[in-house]
Amino acid sequence: MGRDKIVPVRAPKDKALSEEAARSTECDGEGFKRNVACGAGPAGPQPAYIPRACENRPILKNKYGSYLCMTKDNMGARTHGYGGSGDTNCAAIDMVVGRGSCKKVGDDKAVDPLPFDDAARIYISQKADIDDYFALPEGAVGNSEARSAILCKADAIRIVGREGVKIISGVAKPDENNSQGGMCARAGIDLIGMYSDGLDKNGAALLQPLVKGDNLVRCLETMVTNLDNLAELVGSFLSFQLEFNADVAGHMHLESYFAAATLANPTLIPAGIIMAKHLAGQSIPDVIKNKLMFFSVKSNYLMESGDGYILSGFNQTN
Repeated sequence: MGRDKIVPVRAPKDKALSEEAARSTECDGEGFKRNVACGAGPAGPQPAYIPRACENRPILKNKYGSYLCMTKDNMGARTHGYGGSGDTNCAAIDMVVGRGSCKKVGDDKAVDPLPFDDAARIYISQKADIDDYFALPEGAVGNSEARSAILCKADAIRIVGREGVKIISGVAKPDENNSQGGMCARAGIDLIGMYSDGLDKNGAALLQPLVKGDNLVRCLETMVTNLDNLAELVGSFLSFQLEFNADVAGHMHLESYFAAATLANPTLIPAGIIMAKHLAGQSIPDVIKNKLMFFSVKSNYLMESGDGYILSGFNQTN
């Protein structure tokens, strides 16, 4: 059986638009409308960015206000940051769209990087005081100074992982250093809503350690068990007390001659002895045991030194 002949399929030649034809698609009429519908059209007001002497030339940008600047650490006036002060080892990449958009800065303005007024930004720096640049709350982690940093800022930020998302602090290896060659500080994760990390109206810290769910469940289960045991203990005690009370309530005094002291009920004394044995031999020890169990719960789950401490030692939220 012969093999089928393979006929190569060639792509058709590109029909490139002439310069005039390309311009015509952005002129008045149907061509303009078609491009607007596809995302082209007028750019809107765009302030002029003041380039830094250290930045790549030409700066990668388009007429719609998208910038990618290869620069040195700087997030303000030209003298700002480690790059602005002439420091070394402070390379930076500033990816920004919508310069001055938050304050509606117009075409007639020349602007520096505006960390609070640019529409959206991803900033990467080899050495920066990133919390200071963007006025971030100190939190429990504290402010980063003269360290590498990546910051994303926009009206809305979403992180989507089809197979999971991890937020990890710390180092992968014991000998891993920070960007300046020094030892990495130990720090956890702060989840700070509404820029608030101070005190509430009662003087309590807004930023508090996260609860460890599994430890909390074990703590509550233990407490429930102890409360159940306490209920049984009290129930047992009441049963003994009821028996004793029944004997006391039904006892009869026997009179002696000539108004002498009455005789004790012959059934009351043995009942009292039995009751005393129950209290001393079972109920009181059970009460002591239950108190010790509650202390064990407190020391294990509610004290920082406990193995099952229910609060995270590193991560906080408000």
